[in-house]
Amino acid sequence: MSTKQFFLGIDTSAYTTSVAVVDETGVCLSDARRLLDVKDGERGLRQSEAFFQHVNHFPERLEYALTEAGHPKLSAIAVSAAPRDVEGSYMPVFQAGVRLAENLSVALGVPLYKTTHQDGHIMAG
Repeated sequence: MSTKQFFLGIDTSAYTTSVAVVDETGVCLSDARRLLDVKDGERGLRQSEAFFQHVNHFPERLEYALTEAGHPKLSAIAVSAAPRDVEGSYMPVFQAGVRLAENLSVALGVPLYKTTHQDGHIMAG
């Protein structure tokens, strides 16, 4: 008897908080994104401000994604831990997602896979 598997994906880029649930065939069951707020006249966000916004967006984005997907029993979690898969590729903003993913992995007893933002774009294509 095979049990269907479900996976939670988390990405915290410089401008969007993203949480999604997919099944083992790659079907996206929910996609919960929220743009970060950039004040009028500003050209972007400091990493600390983006981090703060991600942390504050997680409860609603996570609830929305899991509700849309029917609250499945998760098999694993994937998170973007860096912009690219090269040595020295680092942005503090990704640590917001990494910390949430680590906590959920421990609490749910499921594996955690760290990937990159760029790999996410490639896989989405």
